[in-house]
Amino acid sequence: MATFGNTEVTATSAYSITSRIAGTKFQMGAIAGTGDSITAILLQNTGSDKLVKCALYDSDKNLVTNGVTNEETVSHSTSLQIITFNFATPPNLTADAYYWIVAWANGGALGYNDQVGYDWEKENKTYNGFPATHAMGVFVADDWATIYCTYTEAVAVPIVKRRRGRMSYGLKPARIVRPGRIGV
Repeated sequence: MATFGNTEVTATSAYSITSRIAGTKFQMGAIAGTGDSITAILLQNTGSDKLVKCALYDSDKNLVTNGVTNEETVSHSTSLQIITFNFATPPNLTADAYYWIVAWANGGALGYNDQVGYDWEKENKTYNGFPATHAMGVFVADDWATIYCTYTEAVAVPIVKRRRGRMSYGLKPARIVRPGRIGV
């Protein structure tokens, strides 16, 4: 398993994500794959349990196919909580592409850290049903959300070629193979 995003397990502070889609754009690793989950550091100190879910948007701010995680109930706590949100169907992720990793809730806050060169962006929107595109704008410059995506890297499939009596070996370009399926 590989990750991309801000994997720090601490947060300088937290911004409200109550009826607000918020997150940061991060670059995917050099090998394509499929998304497994999004992990976020959350603060839910508003008095009762709240609903939260996460999503992936591409660099043009379009919702990635199958890019919405399952919704989780986050318990009331005065401490930061590390919560993992799973994808029901793994989204396909492109090598070296940039993705917005975002969270959205009906209460609570998403942690962040100071980081030059990254921006924390948000869009105010009543909770539930991620839009197909988002209109997030810079909220705070030089901060990044404490949120990251875990994914399974695609596997290069070995191939054997026979040419005029000689055998040659190599690797086929990486492609995504779904668990339980054999692909060549």
